Amino acid sequence: MEKQVVGLRKAYPDTLLLFECGYRMRIFGKDAEVSTVISDTNLMVQINNAAAVLDIRAQQHKNFLEASVPVHRTLFHARRLVHAGFKVGVVKQVDSVATRAANKAPGAQRKPLERCVTEIYTRATIPEVEDNGDDSDEEDTRARFIACVVEETIHSKPFFSQSMHEVDEDTKRTQTTKRGVGSLLSILNHTKTNGGARKLRDWIHSPLVDIQEIMARQKTIERLAFPPGSLSTESLPHRLAYEELTTAILPRSKHLLKYLQQVHLGKATPSQAVGALQILQDLEGHINGLKAMFSSATIEDQSTLEKLLEGYPALQARLTPLLDEVDVKRARQNDVENTIQRLLCRHPSQARKYRELTRELETLAREYDAVLVTCRSILKDPLLEFTTFRGGSLSDIHHLIEVKRTDLHEVPQTWLVVNSTKKIVRFHPRQIIQLHVQEEFVKEQKEQLVRALWRRFVNQVDAQVYVTGMACVDILANLDALCSLATVAQSYPNYTKPQFVDGNSILEIIDGRHPIIEMLLDGSSYISNSVLLSSSLESLMVVSGPNMGGKTSLLRMCALVVILAQIGSFVPASSVRLSVFDGVYTLMHRSTINCGSSCSSELTALGTISRNATKRSLVLIDEIGFGMAAQYAEAVAVAQMMYLSKTVGCLVVFATHLTAAIHKLQALLGDKCQTKQLEYHFYEQDEADANVEVEDVVTFHYVLKDGVASDSVAIETARRAGIASAILERAKELQGDL
Repeated sequence: MEKQVVGLRKAYPDTLLLFECGYRMRIFGKDAEVSTVISDTNLMVQINNAAAVLDIRAQQHKNFLEASVPVHRTLFHARRLVHAGFKVGVVKQVDSVATRAANKAPGAQRKPLERCVTEIYTRATIPEVEDNGDDSDEEDTRARFIACVVEETIHSKPFFSQSMHEVDEDTKRTQTTKRGVGSLLSILNHTKTNGGARKLRDWIHSPLVDIQEIMARQKTIERLAFPPGSLSTESLPHRLAYEELTTAILPRSKHLLKYLQQVHLGKATPSQAVGALQILQDLEGHINGLKAMFSSATIEDQSTLEKLLEGYPALQARLTPLLDEVDVKRARQNDVENTIQRLLCRHPSQARKYRELTRELETLAREYDAVLVTCRSILKDPLLEFTTFRGGSLSDIHHLIEVKRTDLHEVPQTWLVVNSTKKIVRFHPRQIIQLHVQEEFVKEQKEQLVRALWRRFVNQVDAQVYVTGMACVDILANLDALCSLATVAQSYPNYTKPQFVDGNSILEIIDGRHPIIEMLLDGSSYISNSVLLSSSLESLMVVSGPNMGGKTSLLRMCALVVILAQIGSFVPASSVRLSVFDGVYTLMHRSTINCGSSCSSELTALGTISRNATKRSLVLIDEIGFGMAAQYAEAVAVAQMMYLSKTVGCLVVFATHLTAAIHKLQALLGDKCQTKQLEYHFYEQDEADANVEVEDVVTFHYVLKDGVASDSVAIETARRAGIASAILERAKELQGDL
């Protein structure tokens, strides 16, 4: 076997190999000690070896360092290795003990069992985790694709620029599509399938910038969401379609993607392959029923929903012949041999071989009976029968002869003891051992023939159905995402449909709310705020106010409202009127993950915004000057705002504590700059009631009003953050001196 390990490692030098040896998958030599470096969001992580990835022990065994995992956990550990950056190969025996025993060639039985690589797993080919109703993080799936570079763009649709997402990882990861409570996806995700959830996340990552596309999707969502009585009669088919999609079509398609992937990989069980065909067949019937409701619409008048339904492929002509080739009832039970009985009729040579092997097994069964008759005669027991020993996790042992210890003198010396108890001893006559070898060989040949026929059928399904089936999956994912946004519009009555306008850039939010914070407050009253920006009037809003006063939440509210609007969703506000933005560029989160200082990270982000922002962009900046002296921070802030407002001409919301910078911007930009502050009330010690606790000295109102915040409540903010009172008292004493 060691020669096989060396040979296979030479044949697959870039692959980590798992060798099947009995009930363990063993990792040998370099694969157990290989050292590699992987990059995770620019943070270098050292992975010492495969054993370290799997958190198992590696030790020296003969000539190789060796680690091992159980055979039944092969896919689980292979997935962990693939996600750590390895390309994983699975080496299995392609020969069996029975086949080798039946080989009469000289020396054949002394040769090691033949092994070869039967499966190779990469990011693109590793099977999906079993569906559990949850979706994986973006970091787990971003590299799950095979890239193909083409010279000509066949089809494209304008989306937000990718650089928008690169600027602010915090907003992207924690405010939009992070899994779980506390993200925009958690509010919007009412999908029925994992494919729909992924499609919805793609929409959030890449909102549309074509106003016609946005309004078409918006109109479809509105028709899906509301009962016919509240809108025109045009909404009735959409409403009926919504009910049909959410209650029948989408739940039925839940496992379709997984089944098609298993078919494409050639690993589909009968229940999966036939299940995929039946699901597609059922879905086509439902989709055709929906198409009939919209049959009177012209192409120009078709909504997004109608276009998706019209684009659903017709597969019935291919599905029926495929289902007729197998026994569907047996397939549901994963009975491969009986499932392919109809296929045998179409392949005479395989059918003839199958009948021959079946007759051989029947002959062997008669020989077993003959041996039993002989054993009865030897032991003088006419009622003697074969018994089976069930060995727990071990395979059952058949055709045993049980003999009482008082009758052992009757047993021939050629019989082999298998096991014994206090009262009985179980034997295998030598003829039984020989028959077992022959039976295993014949059964293996029969299983190989059955598996070959089944693989041929799976390949046929793959060739005829996979590509078109994946197109169906994509359309169903789009329908799922549309229905999810329609559910949002239904579930949140205080959400409104935004109005899009052509012409100059504008963002008008009346009584807007941060959707995530509003959800986390769980019914408590959220204090809304209004924002009005226009490239022809006031294009820069400078927001001041104390820490914890709500400045960052205001900026994020603006970003999330724009993202929601441009994916076609309803938004948390009384009313919203906006132009289409080609990007939302944010600076809200300082990160030194790229090994730079906080100051350099901030300046790098500002440089990216300056290079990529256009007059159709929305820029949201929360503080400038982290790690700088006050005068330099003010200079950079004023210069950056002047460039964005005058040179670029985009809409900007800038939150800052730099009072001098605010006054400078007012002087330089005049009417183009509006100043707002988040209202709060600061009680001086002599003003505060003696019975009022110190923590209540500052009251935040979170209401946006005109003006510039003057008082500093940094000490009170520090108190709320848990800084010791002795430190705060000393800070008050030093405040006047400084």
